Amino acid sequence: PTGSGNDFARGLGIPKNTDEALDMMLSSTRGMTIDLGEVTTESGYKRLFGISSGIGLDAIVCKKMINSKVKGFLNKFRIGRFAYIFLTIQTLFSMETYKVKVWMKLRNEEGGEQSLSFKDLIFLAAMNFPAEGGGVPMNPDAKADDGLLSICSVSGIPKWRTFFMLPVLMKAKHVGKKGFMLKDVEYLVFDADRPMVLHGDGEYLGDEKHIEMKVLRNILNVMV
Repeated sequence: PTGSGNDFARGLGIPKNTDEALDMMLSSTRGMTIDLGEVTTESGYKRLFGISSGIGLDAIVCKKMINSKVKGFLNKFRIGRFAYIFLTIQTLFSMETYKVKVWMKLRNEEGGEQSLSFKDLIFLAAMNFPAEGGGVPMNPDAKADDGLLSICSVSGIPKWRTFFMLPVLMKAKHVGKKGFMLKDVEYLVFDADRPMVLHGDGEYLGDEKHIEMKVLRNILNVMV
């Protein structure tokens, strides 16, 4: 666990202390098998993700993090996750929203497919683990071994109101709140009116108009 956010380690319950993390791995007899996500761009480029992939606000923040002096400074004190919070607040008031059509293949018990149109999408994150961005619980019910991607999106509310909803999101109290959508899916496709900033596990993957995401079941064995 040496990254800015450490959400993969957090999701697996790996201790922050390096010696304790090593002891956990060495004492593991079977480990566990988890899912990964795969995102595909219009050009056919594919990228695996372990934590999350998304468009909009969180992706823009990830893009800004690439050359962020704030991130470098806070990482020296092992509090890099606060860089995400700082840049999120900064970005909220300057970003534009997206017009996006989303097609989703729902989990089996919900049955079938669903199509949605967002006129003013602020962000949509497809989660494999509950949290991204240094512990922000986008979808508290996400599980890395359930064969699903757990979506969290925000749309249809003024950006100033989203600012005041940040503490609600940080405390995982956003479930059922106006403007938030949480769903479990196996597959989803985005088509936007203009290129959207895309990230995978916090890495900037480009600006894309057509994006596909799917879950790859039971593909990675981890020693925990």
